[in-house]
Amino acid sequence: MKIYIRQLTFISIALIAIQLIVFYFLELELSILYAIAYFYLIGFNIVAHHFLLKANAERPQKFINTFIAFLGLKMFMSLLLILVLGLSFKNQLLPLVITFLILYFCYTIFEIKTLLKLPKEKANNSN
Repeated sequence: MKIYIRQLTFISIALIAIQLIVFYFLELELSILYAIAYFYLIGFNIVAHHFLLKANAERPQKFINTFIAFLGLKMFMSLLLILVLGLSFKNQLLPLVITFLILYFCYTIFEIKTLLKLPKEKANNSN
């Protein structure tokens, strides 16, 4: 879990740096909305990863069910967050939605790549 958090931190710093550069060149305003998006996605990924590791240790079918449940929950909660933030801050809607979608996909890809390594590690540990 420590390695996962370290990698998640590194990816988050890289994404923040890219966002700062893009926003600077496009002359877009940064606001607290983007921090909310980062904290939400990072927090959700850490919690989901913890539960997925526990499910993977028990049995494969539970892992699959837990993974699908967290993926659906993450998508639904993300849509709600975008809806609430979008309605509250209509003047920043387009940059917020684009940024959130990019972050959502980056963190989801990172989570899946990390989870794909789990069965290999489990098989290697049994040898």
